[in-house]
Amino acid sequence: MKIRLLYIAFIFCLPFGSLGQQLPLYTQSNFNNFGVNPAFAGSTECVDIRLGYRSQWVGFEGNPTTAFVNGHGKIPQKRNSRRSSFFGIGGRIFNDAAGPFNFIQLELAAAYHVKLGTNLYGSFGVFAGIIQNRFDVSGLTLTNFNDPAINGSSASIIYPAITPGFLIYNSTFYLGFSIQNMINIKLPEVGIETRTARHYIIKGAKSFMVSDRSELVPSIVFRYAYNSPVAYDLNLIYDLDHKYQFGLSYRNQTAIAALVNFKLFNMISLGYSFDYTINNINYGTYGSHEIILGFNTCDLGDGDSKVRCAAFD
Repeated sequence: MKIRLLYIAFIFCLPFGSLGQQLPLYTQSNFNNFGVNPAFAGSTECVDIRLGYRSQWVGFEGNPTTAFVNGHGKIPQKRNSRRSSFFGIGGRIFNDAAGPFNFIQLELAAAYHVKLGTNLYGSFGVFAGIIQNRFDVSGLTLTNFNDPAINGSSASIIYPAITPGFLIYNSTFYLGFSIQNMINIKLPEVGIETRTARHYIIKGAKSFMVSDRSELVPSIVFRYAYNSPVAYDLNLIYDLDHKYQFGLSYRNQTAIAALVNFKLFNMISLGYSFDYTINNINYGTYGSHEIILGFNTCDLGDGDSKVRCAAFD
């Protein structure tokens, strides 16, 4: 029954360009901003690297899983430079698998930042790379081998990927917009007229001081793909000493989540989240787990970034 429910979900995901299967879904996006928007490349003075793994809908055979690594940094300027603009570079790799579907995405990123006002910056960035998308039905049990929706035993296609992003930020807030996978392409031998879909993501956060040692950081993420309903995440994080973060998240009609992130050492952080499914898929799953390991070359509290913000950590 669990397998049947999972593949029913896959079938509905393919024709309508669902966010859940064509692109990875992250609960801890607040701790992985660059993984969503290339305009974050170079947004801090330090090199920032994130490694993560997500297992969604645990309990289903062939449940969606995502593994990723990304990193970015600011291109150093000459000492005592008074320039009001700078560049950032980075890259990301992730592997997303769900049942017979699997894709690997490799991209490099570059971003240009310009000062817009006192402690206010804007940036534009682009991810550019390739995607290998694979579909293999060898592990499926079929009742109709002539089903036109599955017209081949396997398929593999490599195609280019372009993701532009925009960002406005200062020391207490950011607002970003990105278009994931701008290039639409038909996936041969995968379903009936199956195509990749552009995904539009708006993401913003604002930090509020609670005391000298703590902050509250509410944030929201909107996601949209053609012929799909708008999806959104509402998040609230409590930050203590820029070392310990505790949060709650709500994904509309899908899941509620709890998350925690803490510094192991000055340069290393570890985050974990658990999603509790609140729709009908809950009958066959034990929830979703996500873990992120971060490495940042700034000593916490001693970095010289002029736009450092808890929302970026």
